[in-house]
Amino acid sequence: MKVKVKDKVYQFNSKMRGIELLKKLNLQPQSNIIIRNGQVITEEDYLEPKDSVEIINAISGG
Repeated sequence: MKVKVKDKVYQFNSKMRGIELLKKLNLQPQSNIIIRNGQVITEEDYLEPKDSVEIINAISGG
């Protein structure tokens, strides 16, 4: 799967849950949103190698 995080793109070729992907990228589940093929998913949902994924940081300062 192609995973976009900010301005970087990563490639993973195995099925995994969203939480596993966040751990591989050293990202906190509490502060990031996973978008799979244009749909927001939970950390428990599975990601397939064919998916297009974007991870967005959900915390902003003010």
